[in-house]
Amino acid sequence: MSRQTIPLATADLSAFVRHLAGQLARNATPGHVELINMLARAAGFRNFQHLRAATVAQQRFDRPEPPCDLTLVERACAILTTPASCATGPPAGASKSSASGPSGHSCPQARRCMNGRSAPA
Repeated sequence: MSRQTIPLATADLSAFVRHLAGQLARNATPGHVELINMLARAAGFRNFQHLRAATVAQQRFDRPEPPCDLTLVERACAILTTPASCATGPPAGASKSSASGPSGHSCPQARRCMNGRSAPA
């Protein structure tokens, strides 16, 4: 298993050091796992697992989403909007033009599928 780099940042360095010094005073020679947990607690986390989970979650939010491949979406819409799956037709009271999706399907799912984007060329 490869090592994962977990960054540790603190807004108040003096509080971090005070908390860490207090923990080190209670335990003269901590092992590496105990030391990692002490660092995590000094940074405001319950333990290292909590720090790691928060870091991984933040990295997922910071990573931009890959762009949507509209060609694949259009293919999926074509499969999902076959006459068999659209037997009910447009919702009651909807005009044909409002229910028509960007691909020309008369199914309301085609519009939802493309999220109002224009169909690929």
